[in-house]
Amino acid sequence: MNDFHRQSISTGTPWEPVVGYSRAVRVGPFIYVTGTTATDEAGRIVGPGDPYAQSVQALQFVASLVKSGSMSQSVVTWAQSDVNEQFMAGKAAMMINGPWQFPVLDQKAGLKYGVASIPVPTAGAAAKVPLGGEVWTVPVTSSARETAAAKVLACMNSSANQLAYAKANGYIPSLESAAKQIAVQSPQLAPFVTEVGTALSRTAEVGTAYPKIQTAIETALAAAVTGQQTPQAAMSAAQAAQ
Repeated sequence: MNDFHRQSISTGTPWEPVVGYSRAVRVGPFIYVTGTTATDEAGRIVGPGDPYAQSVQALQFVASLVKSGSMSQSVVTWAQSDVNEQFMAGKAAMMINGPWQFPVLDQKAGLKYGVASIPVPTAGAAAKVPLGGEVWTVPVTSSARETAAAKVLACMNSSANQLAYAKANGYIPSLESAAKQIAVQSPQLAPFVTEVGTALSRTAEVGTAYPKIQTAIETALAAAVTGQQTPQAAMSAAQAAQ
């Protein structure tokens, strides 16, 4: 990495040289892109205190990437596995994805990669990532079947079996003791173990309304990216759907 040329990419906003900020930094074949709030072409903040206006600006930015050819319109149909394939093919320098991709990544001969935690606004703050995963339940059947199913769950939830299952599938054990062990045994999982400790469920803030909100946002993004609606119309439709 020390032999790679470093190039800082700025957009000319007045505060960039003041705070030492770059929109992106390219080092050799890698491009590191920053996050930002909603700003216009002149670097002015769009919609202070107005989530709707900021969301419209975000949709406008993503749509402009497709319109300019910087991003394929097919991204609206991509799943996590598609992003992973782009990374493995060398078409993406970085991706935000889950630990369940490790078994696939490790099968790619010659692929070298690293893992980093999602940045937080304030140094030392905890990342609030969305928590997913599977939930196992015991269905209501007969007493004998329920007892047998409970024994299976108890066996699967032992520390040893949680570790084995997590390693095979790229998951983080729900048992804290097992999670700490896997972070030591598989260092690439350590950042995920840390983030799971402060993660939030998708329903933590909005409860059972989450699927409806998620669908509305996904629909708005797809409509804006494909040009079916303007970002303003797409966001208005998303608000009405909620």
